[in-house]
Amino acid sequence: ELTKDIPHITRGSAGSSLVCYLLGITDVDPVKERIPLARFLNPHRDDLPDIDIDFPYYYHKEVMERIYKRWPGKSARLSNYVRYRERTAKKESFKRITGHVGKIPAGKDIEKLVPKDKRAEWLKLANKLVGKKRCISKHPGGIVVFDRAPAASLIRQDNQILLDKYECEDLALLKIDVLDRKSTRLNSSHEWI
Repeated sequence: ELTKDIPHITRGSAGSSLVCYLLGITDVDPVKERIPLARFLNPHRDDLPDIDIDFPYYYHKEVMERIYKRWPGKSARLSNYVRYRERTAKKESFKRITGHVGKIPAGKDIEKLVPKDKRAEWLKLANKLVGKKRCISKHPGGIVVFDRAPAASLIRQDNQILLDKYECEDLALLKIDVLDRKSTRLNSSHEWI
């Protein structure tokens, strides 16, 4: 209902499901098109089917604003947690152990920069950092809708919530992916090319 005037395509594991067709989310009738049921119910998946709705990138912000307006105080943009991987963990460990400030020059072998007497401490910290949260960014299109307003301490500026998609799934919250398709263009009659 919110985006009938905005061109979009529906995809994802439930994008052409009978439920989506009956709800008017997609125009694809899976019965008429003979789309097999097994495409949506897969015993090898442990997660629920999702629905991705792709909009042209220049409508992305407008779609999100419409959702916020429809559910004020009950909708927010998800966060992404950027985590340390081996390389970034080694760089961060090096900075903490040596007190280095700023960027490490590109192409430098970090292991050669670590003083020999600090090597064990550096590796121990680097291994401890791998997988830990490094920073928080905005999810490119994930929005969560609540049945009541979430705790104010969870909301950051720009209506961003301090939950990622996995935490929303664990809490059984409604998550919508409002994606922008920079690689997809529309022609003048609003058909996807």
